[in-house]
Amino acid sequence: MDNYFILLAMIIGAGLLVMGLVVGYWRGMRRRFIDRKANDNLDTLVNMGQSILTAQLDLDALCEIVYQQCTRIIDTRNFQLGLFDGDDYVIKVRLQDARRLEEHRYQGSGRVGLIGWIRSHKQGLLVSNFETEWESLPARPRVYNPNIQIKSAIFAPLIAGGEVIGVIGAQSSEPAAFSENDLRDLTVFANQAAGSLHNAQLYEDVRSRARRLRLIADVTRQITAIQPLPDLFKQIVNMVQETFGYYLVNIYTIEEATQDIVLGASTANDDKLKFGIL
Repeated sequence: MDNYFILLAMIIGAGLLVMGLVVGYWRGMRRRFIDRKANDNLDTLVNMGQSILTAQLDLDALCEIVYQQCTRIIDTRNFQLGLFDGDDYVIKVRLQDARRLEEHRYQGSGRVGLIGWIRSHKQGLLVSNFETEWESLPARPRVYNPNIQIKSAIFAPLIAGGEVIGVIGAQSSEPAAFSENDLRDLTVFANQAAGSLHNAQLYEDVRSRARRLRLIADVTRQITAIQPLPDLFKQIVNMVQETFGYYLVNIYTIEEATQDIVLGASTANDDKLKFGIL
């Protein structure tokens, strides 16, 4: 009988040993899988950052690169990359249901709603379900259309020089479409991209000021030349349109006798003037 219990104990001990080895092996494999996935994510983020650093200082092209890189880490079928211009929020890249939409400026939206909250608090936001979390949101979206059926969203601030210059965001019609890991990866990438975007903004401002200075110099030269006012006005509106790409430029004068406002020159053709497109 004693031998029987000894044999039974040996069998049980061997079984526990095998089970321990299996559990240990499984945990080791799981840890290696997690570490490998983390390394793959890290490699992806490093490569994404390098692609940003090698981009030229063209703001529109850089925004496009940032969007393309974001497709590697999150679902971008409903996506926005917006930059702040004072109190305005200008969405440079936006997609709805994977359909590209035009750039759009939201007047006064840079400091209100969810976007304003992200700007003031300098932190990202993960919404798993707008319907169930509506009352607990730190701020309400200024623009929210329930007919589009957006259920979840993710937002990461673009921080450069200690200031939030914009926001990268994505939405989904599915609840809990984004995870904390997605928010972490998007935040890391946003931090990488923000510096380059800010430099491109500064470069754009410098180019714009240079164009203005050249325009002022050209207008000054035209004014100092002796020529009829109608010809001068026509040259000025054409130069302003060519310099800044405006659709329509007009110059108005005031008649001293009647105080009426009179159109002095316009880049519009006669057909546009007939139909009152001014």
